[in-house]
Amino acid sequence: MNKIKIMLTNLFQNKALMMRATLLIYALINQFLVMKGYSPLPFTEAELEEGITMLITIVATALIAYKDTPLSNEAVEANQYMKQQKAERKNKGGHK
Repeated sequence: MNKIKIMLTNLFQNKALMMRATLLIYALINQFLVMKGYSPLPFTEAELEEGITMLITIVATALIAYKDTPLSNEAVEANQYMKQQKAERKNKGGHK
């Protein structure tokens, strides 16, 4: 009983762990309902596929924008120059 209390205390203190546990419980309940012939999710397979495709597109776009991927030769050269300048400043004891 004491071990269960400690596990539950740790679960509620760690938000990431709590989210993973909640998603696992949801997935298990969903799988059980599917095995019994119920469709717990209120959308069709085509809608689900469209949603997943859109999510992948949004995530990929956000990552590319966040990483500021250089696409032209000038941008690649500018990034190399910037890295060189930062390294020189760092070696001289400057900031950033």
